[in-house]
Amino acid sequence: MAPEFGWAVIDPTEAAALEVGTSIFARIEGMHAVEDFQGRPLRWTDGFARISVPLRGQSPPKSLSLKLWNIVQSTSAVSIRVNGSPIYNGPLPADGLDATLQLPPIHGADEAMIDIDSPSFRPSGDTRTLGVAIESLLLLG
Repeated sequence: MAPEFGWAVIDPTEAAALEVGTSIFARIEGMHAVEDFQGRPLRWTDGFARISVPLRGQSPPKSLSLKLWNIVQSTSAVSIRVNGSPIYNGPLPADGLDATLQLPPIHGADEAMIDIDSPSFRPSGDTRTLGVAIESLLLLG
């Protein structure tokens, strides 16, 4: 089964996977369909992506683990915000960003709104506008 964006917690102390895919559990804007790259699934943003994950009845997450690919070797800054608060702003390392970032307190929020903002480009022969490639996101309690 393909990984999915979503919010599925059996034990509230365990991680909630928001991996590449589609789901009825998270609202996703600004992302293209899942594609295979070097044997791994990823989704491109269109330059600005928003992933809204319902938190109702869940313990608020404390960190966000993510894997972003720097396929085009861009040196431009990528900005990641959760509920409006910046958690990352800078260029992606040449080999991509594989990090766990601390979240601001989001107690009482109905959702975790993850915004990923990056420069965009249009590759030759492709009609899509592409931003950054996302392999996975993982909300951690």
